[in-house]
Amino acid sequence: MSRSKLLSLMAVALFPLAGLFAQAEEEFLAPKLESLPVLSLDRFLELAAANPFFEEILMDQLELQYSETLALPADDWLLSVKAGYALSHSDSDTVNGFEGQIGLNKLFNESGTSVGAGWTLSPGGSGDGNSSFYFSLAQPIGQNAFGRNSRRISELAGISSSIIEIQIAEAYEDYLASLIVLYYSWYSDYSKLMTGYRSYQTSEQLFEEMKKKLQYRIADELDVNKSELQLLSGRENLLSLEYNYSERENDILLAAGLADARGWRPALSDFELPDGLAPRQFAERFFDDSRSMEALDLLLSQKQLEKQITADELLPSADFYATYSLGGSGYAFEDGNLTHSLKMGIDLDYSILSKRVRARAAVSDIELQRTGLSASNKVLQLRIDLENLVNEIETSIRQIGISRRKVEISRAIAAGEQEDYQLGSSDLNFLIQALNSRDSAESRLTSAIVQLNLLQVELLRLTDSLVVKLPE
Repeated sequence: MSRSKLLSLMAVALFPLAGLFAQAEEEFLAPKLESLPVLSLDRFLELAAANPFFEEILMDQLELQYSETLALPADDWLLSVKAGYALSHSDSDTVNGFEGQIGLNKLFNESGTSVGAGWTLSPGGSGDGNSSFYFSLAQPIGQNAFGRNSRRISELAGISSSIIEIQIAEAYEDYLASLIVLYYSWYSDYSKLMTGYRSYQTSEQLFEEMKKKLQYRIADELDVNKSELQLLSGRENLLSLEYNYSERENDILLAAGLADARGWRPALSDFELPDGLAPRQFAERFFDDSRSMEALDLLLSQKQLEKQITADELLPSADFYATYSLGGSGYAFEDGNLTHSLKMGIDLDYSILSKRVRARAAVSDIELQRTGLSASNKVLQLRIDLENLVNEIETSIRQIGISRRKVEISRAIAAGEQEDYQLGSSDLNFLIQALNSRDSAESRLTSAIVQLNLLQVELLRLTDSLVVKLPE
């Protein structure tokens, strides 16, 4: 193929692409967004709540109902059965026959009492069998005296469940806050995109006016170049804003489970503190009643109980026991010879001079003191964090008032400069500067409003008020 034919084919192939690029260059995202339906913050959070991450957090709740049961020794009725055949031969006698045992045992954790009852069978001489019925009782009177430690362990399991439940709520709240931040970031990108598009339209209109004035020799080539440079800068900025918006939109659609959908736009939803309280009043109420304060109290109670349980290990292991048995000849007492037996006593084990047990008790006491100091430091740190956050919110509120006024003034200046330029009493540089100042003021106002809402969300999160109750 000749070089000229190849070039002609390339020209034919590239011509449609050139038209496509030229068309794409003029198609902007902003005009399409204005006609799209709104995906509100509430609806977004509702959709995101079906996300598997939320379900994973809430699954942890299901285990809590079993924590107390798992922490204590098994207190079910225990049935034990043994059966066999015995064969024994000596010079004087032969003993053979069926032997077995069936028993039922039960531990009462609340009092520490253990009871049991059963029936035993054993072979006797010349094929005669023996049987006996027994009833036993054991009651701890040293360690775990009358179930004292069992009750502590039960209470400790309840405290651990409460702490875990608070941690689940915190995890749920943190993730919910991250979703709200994502939504507001989406709105911020949307607002900046719309502001950038309006600025681009103004620059485009100015450029067209400059070209017309050049034709009538009212403006010179320098003014046309300045207006075109303003237009190109606006277009460049707009393309960057469109990219940022599209990237954020993908994150939103993915979090809401709408990854295959398109055609939504955000809307601003202002956050307000409950009960109409000012930020400072709201923050102070946190220290009177909140999950975080409850968690710190629970941690202290947990360490106190652990110390008491460990200290109880210094006592001897002592059990009072009693056993009653009724025995006789024959597998069903049919041969008589009944005997009654009652045993009572104390079973005592004591580790003399146990350094290990004393060391555990000392460490437990240190842990209690450390937890108390840590709780005090956390409360102090929370006070500092909340004070700084409240100051930031109050400053942000004042800044928004200033920003609103600056937008009003910059819009008025831009309109005045545009009118003066059209009348020929102002330089183009002043008009371009006024338009840029107006756009910057509008962008800063949007950023300030979004930032205030995010600070309000952070205040609600930090004060355990963003999530009051976990969903069922």
